[in-house]
Amino acid sequence: MKTLSAALLLLATACAHAVELRPGHPDQVIVTKGDTLWDISGRFLEHPWEWPGLWRNNPGITNPDLIYPGDRLQLKWVRGKPGLVHSRGDGRGPAIPTIHDPALKKFFSRPYLVDDEELKHSGYMIAFGDEALLASKGATAYARHLDPAVSDYVIIRPWKRYTDPGTGKMLGHGSLYVGSARVRRHGDPATLVITDHATEIRKGDHLLPATHDRDNLHHHPSRPAESVRGEIIDVLEGVFTTGQYQMVAINLGAEDGLKPGNILLINSAAYPETDDMPVPLDGNRNTEFDDPLARYDVKNDKRWYDVKRKETVLIPEEAAGELLVLRVYDDISFGMIADASRQIRIGYPVQSP
Repeated sequence: MKTLSAALLLLATACAHAVELRPGHPDQVIVTKGDTLWDISGRFLEHPWEWPGLWRNNPGITNPDLIYPGDRLQLKWVRGKPGLVHSRGDGRGPAIPTIHDPALKKFFSRPYLVDDEELKHSGYMIAFGDEALLASKGATAYARHLDPAVSDYVIIRPWKRYTDPGTGKMLGHGSLYVGSARVRRHGDPATLVITDHATEIRKGDHLLPATHDRDNLHHHPSRPAESVRGEIIDVLEGVFTTGQYQMVAINLGAEDGLKPGNILLINSAAYPETDDMPVPLDGNRNTEFDDPLARYDVKNDKRWYDVKRKETVLIPEEAAGELLVLRVYDDISFGMIADASRQIRIGYPVQSP
């Protein structure tokens, strides 16, 4: 019995990790400038998140997430399974990103999560050169409570408190990037120069050490290690809805086993709908004479109740898109909509492929 159980477990594992090739897939691809891992995986595979499955069968590839324009990717069969043979080209230009490069760079300058203690002890802007009320790139600024060992900072603006919709647990403050600054002279206040801005910087904006530049732009799409299900709790560049290449926050994080590069499926939310259509009557049992609520439809020769049916019907979830997880905290993650077949809304569920 144990042998049979082990065999079934191995079979289930093999099926779970099998890749599905796209009908009409190419035998090879020459990478060109502007390509992304998402685009290329979609040429070979039905599901881009199965991308690591093609590399798994080629142990000679040590760093498959770094692919450059000019590289050749050839589809080969190894022991009955598809795999990729990767041949380096001339290596000109940077490695191709996971998805649309401008969108990725924009993403990594945007969402941050900070807790109450971090905000309480962070530095903050108190004034700008020439007694200006606002500041932009190149301006002089003054800030308090900075770490004397840190010279480069990102400037953020807290804008929303996130709570888990299921448990009510406080997850942190969602904060948006407004700029960056470098210290010219430490002190109280410290003197800084604004090195970048996404919007005009205000007094009271917070400063955090610039550590998020370590984010990786080259994750290859992958399944989460564990089965997960959560929901979208915020749309970062809209009110309630968003679309492809836009940013969202979800109530899943490292404690749920998520890592940057994981792909989650997005579904529309199921919702109850009331069926209030009039109910047709059986003419043999109900007439205008024995039921005062019935009326006669002369045109269609049918009898109906004037009262309506009051049944609740649950409209099911439908596929809505795919989410690429890019920045992961303990209980929350930020990601980008890689594909969308409809408008994505707050409250839409996300789950493992």
